[in-house]
Amino acid sequence: MTKLTPRFFRRFLRRTRSLPEDRRGVASIDFAMALLPFLMLLLGIVDVARFMWLQNTLEMASEVATHYVFAHSSETVSALKSEVPGQLKAAATGLDQSLINVTVTDSMLNSTTLLTINATYPFVSIGLVGFGSFNVTTKAIAPVE
Repeated sequence: MTKLTPRFFRRFLRRTRSLPEDRRGVASIDFAMALLPFLMLLLGIVDVARFMWLQNTLEMASEVATHYVFAHSSETVSALKSEVPGQLKAAATGLDQSLINVTVTDSMLNSTTLLTINATYPFVSIGLVGFGSFNVTTKAIAPVE
């Protein structure tokens, strides 16, 4: 145990007076304070990039399915409705095909049959930024002659 002598107090005051002038370790504290916002910004950028890639991939797969409808417009509507989901899933490279939900509905506009292709895929954020999870949805409409 330390004795509280006048010599101890003088030494303590001398050390505490020099603390504002002591610059050792300031850079590591500044780095630690800037690291968390930087990492959150970086992970947010990665999340937005993943979302944009997923949206683009799903849009391109919907476009491929629409091209399939154009190329095979002589087939029946029921045959197209059963074939289009497989075409869309095959075109969605890099995605888990079991998670892609494709619905194909038909409707009439004047005398033209329209196939509406809806595709959804779940997007799960990294989690640190807080975007959460939601479904990415695309929609394409193709006329059938």
